Amino acid sequence: MAAKNQECERIQSLDGLRAVSIVLVLFGHLSETAGFLSLDVYKRVGDVANLGVRVFFVISGYLITSLLLKELKTTGGISLLHFYFRRALRILPAAYFFMLCAVVLATLGICSLTKQDLLLASTYLINFWDGRSWDFGHLWSLAVEEQFYLLWPATIALLGRQRAMRRAAWLVGLVPIGRALWGVFKPYRSILIFFASPNADALLVGCLLAGWGDAIRNWRLYSEFLRSRWFYLVPVAIVLLNADPTYWRFLVSLSLINVGIAMCIDRWAHFPPDAVARFLNLSAVRKLGVMSYALYLWQQIFLNRNEHAFWTAFPLNLTLAIACAWITHEAIEKPFLRLRHNLEQKWRRRHSEDRGQATATGVVLDATSGADGRYALPNLPIGLDPQKRETALPNS
Repeated sequence: MAAKNQECERIQSLDGLRAVSIVLVLFGHLSETAGFLSLDVYKRVGDVANLGVRVFFVISGYLITSLLLKELKTTGGISLLHFYFRRALRILPAAYFFMLCAVVLATLGICSLTKQDLLLASTYLINFWDGRSWDFGHLWSLAVEEQFYLLWPATIALLGRQRAMRRAAWLVGLVPIGRALWGVFKPYRSILIFFASPNADALLVGCLLAGWGDAIRNWRLYSEFLRSRWFYLVPVAIVLLNADPTYWRFLVSLSLINVGIAMCIDRWAHFPPDAVARFLNLSAVRKLGVMSYALYLWQQIFLNRNEHAFWTAFPLNLTLAIACAWITHEAIEKPFLRLRHNLEQKWRRRHSEDRGQATATGVVLDATSGADGRYALPNLPIGLDPQKRETALPNS
């Protein structure tokens, strides 16, 4: 699970919801491993591992869009270079460290990988290949996330807030149709996924919550519902819909689950905390959420119901996954996050100094002047002779 703490420290409950997400994934993948619950128990509540990933997708769409819209409102634009820089230092180091370790473990016979696994995982295209191995099978979700990072910020930057949100709303309505086709024509999934990602609407529902959430919360009935006890039927409905074994799961149930997850995020992030929100914001729960990305990377190798070895038996398998995740978080994630913070601080200081110099000379670049980039001097500083305005221009 990618994304993190510093970006959401002012949004209550998000780290706690990440913790819920990773616990669902762990429970789903622990099922049928030696010493844990049987797969029959797991099937009664549906694919909870996929539900955990779906929770993460909605959170991610919400958080990333919130950050982008905040930048758009504050600066009047979106720096795609800055966004990709932040995402790269957040996600790539831990992911490539995991892949490198997996190669070493594969040579020791602890996990199984193919060249295709490594190539497609390292290029974040593995979601387009159904033949991926178990040990890299979970990286499909990371690939979907990276593709979202590549496309969505550029969409907002090019179309603007409202047009981007309208496009997202249309896609939320269309994706279930593509998902239904994906569910029926299983032999053609690798082809269909190029045209209709079955998980895109989970990300986009989170985007819509960030873009339209303020307006939606102004609806009296909606706000009153989230504050009422009736709201707690929403998480119950999510669990029941997740257990839906019928064809309608692809067309209807998953869409309703996405909306329900978004409502839960909205309730526990923007309304006065209830008992659930207080639990989600407990220190231990938040710490688990902070470490969820590293834990998501590592759990797949050890929580392997197809491998009958001592390291895949419960509780050692879970212990090893947590230990590897903790090492990755401390030795890889934290140093790179500090590096990112330091580089951003230097960039901000340099940017501030450049702006200060421009202000001192009374020079601003006229954003409306066209392609020739002419300088405009609408307000000359006191003491600068208007007849000698060329002296205010910087050396080219």
